[in-house]
Amino acid sequence: MAFSDFKTIAQVQEEYQIKYSEADFIEYIDLKPSAIFTQEFDFSEKNMDIFTS
Repeated sequence: MAFSDFKTIAQVQEEYQIKYSEADFIEYIDLKPSAIFTQEFDFSEKNMDIFTS
């Protein structure tokens, strides 16, 4: 049977005995930028035109 003959994903899963499960693969980590990055960003924001290319 051609793949285009299936009307829904559920039909494909049933025909080929595909099991589907969901999980959170990316865990949230509370990260903060370094002090040097923050200082350089503040300097750039105050002294450079960051809105034009």
